[in-house]
Amino acid sequence: MPDKKQIENLRKIIHDLRASHHAANLNAQAAEMMSKKIRSVEGDKITKHLDFLRKDLQKFITQLDDLSTHIKNLE
Repeated sequence: MPDKKQIENLRKIIHDLRASHHAANLNAQAAEMMSKKIRSVEGDKITKHLDFLRKDLQKFITQLDDLSTHIKNLE
């Protein structure tokens, strides 16, 4: 079983990953706003890829929440 220091380190990593997720999410939102101004096939492709990115970011945060729950259960 992990000790208190190991759990504390894991929590810090999760916190840092949440901050990175937040920054990536803000960048995706900004890119989405900019892509809406591009009215062309390329703009549609960018929007499509941004949708994939948003889904991946949501999946990432869900998995991070699951990891956090598992760590809480270790205590």
